[in-house]
Amino acid sequence: MAVSQIRSKQADTPQSDPRLHTLANLLALEKRMRWAKLPELRFVAVNELKEIVTFSQAILWEHPQGKPARGQITALSNVAVIDRTAPFALLTHHLIRHWAKRGELAATRVFTIDDLTGTDTSKLVTDWKEWLPKYLLWCPLNGPKGAAAGLLLLRNQPFAEGEVSLSATFADALSHALILAKSRQSIVRAVRPSRAGLIITVAALIALAIPIRSSVLAPAEIVASDPSLVRSPVEAVITEVHVTPNSPVTQGQLLVSYDASELRARLRIAEAAVALARTELRQTAQNALGDLRANAEVVSAEGRVRTAMLEVGYLTERLSKTELRSPRDGIAVFQDAFDWIGRPVSVGERIMLVADPNQTELEIQLAATDRIPMPDQAQVAFFSDAAPAAPAEAQVHYISYRATKTPTDVIAYRMTAQWMDGSSSSLTLGQRGTAKIYGARQPLALQVFRRPIAALRKWLGR
Repeated sequence: MAVSQIRSKQADTPQSDPRLHTLANLLALEKRMRWAKLPELRFVAVNELKEIVTFSQAILWEHPQGKPARGQITALSNVAVIDRTAPFALLTHHLIRHWAKRGELAATRVFTIDDLTGTDTSKLVTDWKEWLPKYLLWCPLNGPKGAAAGLLLLRNQPFAEGEVSLSATFADALSHALILAKSRQSIVRAVRPSRAGLIITVAALIALAIPIRSSVLAPAEIVASDPSLVRSPVEAVITEVHVTPNSPVTQGQLLVSYDASELRARLRIAEAAVALARTELRQTAQNALGDLRANAEVVSAEGRVRTAMLEVGYLTERLSKTELRSPRDGIAVFQDAFDWIGRPVSVGERIMLVADPNQTELEIQLAATDRIPMPDQAQVAFFSDAAPAAPAEAQVHYISYRATKTPTDVIAYRMTAQWMDGSSSSLTLGQRGTAKIYGARQPLALQVFRRPIAALRKWLGR
């Protein structure tokens, strides 16, 4: 029932008690506030209260929990649009802030100009006399964690005790209604998507359906494309490495020296054995001139000479291999010379590479989990760690048949890519970086959610 209908019925009952009229108005307002939305509730709070208590102006002040001084006017009686920069609104704000700092807003009370005490209130006293009535009734509106708002009633006549009690009762009902209205508003905002949210959602779904060129990232390194492998020709101990890593070398330049002391000693013994065998051969040949039966001994002595000479030739050849020389012009590619000095090596063990610095390629270690469908000669963009802003372009020309474990304990496919024209002009051997390998076109959703989809298929199957 509307307040006007209740008032008309009261007018038709001349013997009704005025207190019952007031109680009926309070109950009607409470019922109306219980189901009102937040804007309507604020309007009722500052305008319909006149059915119960007389006032010249009513102000609804809302603020964060426990911080009245940081609040603001959310409703003003007889005003549709609030101008918070107006002198009346500014003065109200300063008064509430002043009393909040003094802790005087926790309970319902009436303020007068005499309550402005202190050295910093002279300006407030002057403005009050100009803009405000004599009496201000403050009714706090309590929330779940204390006061969250307040209702301020202004008029020139003093407030009777009954009016203060009615105003406090109305404020208590209003505080519960505010809590319900704000809760309903929060739920509606959470459930009902905004127009901007719908637009963003639709745009995101359309974007996820757009086919793009898929790509994956993998660590990569610049290596020699056609290096010459330098292996150990003998089983010996390396005594000296004559070049440094990445230093230029020429064909025939001495690279590595082995310990040849044992071979030299054996060679001297073999050469002495050759001299002794030749001496015995001469003596046997002289004795055979007078004795035909000594011819057989001459043949045996010649065999011993040949055997000793073969031993000398074998040791000479092995001694020549104790000096390892470069098979071509280029640069020496190995880790560190001190890793080899004093180390015994076996025949065929790799010691270093000799590579042409102008003939390089890109070696990529693509993780098995990142193996995506890609066309033949897939394009690659290499971002060097030294110059990530200038990527080099290449094309894949080899992918290993199966994935193997890398030194970093990652199961990966070995890939090599050849540079496009002019892409490797500023790159050098040994540079590391990241390779971006481009695959076939597929929807953006598959590119973004590729890993989650793969993990989900392991659980759900096909």
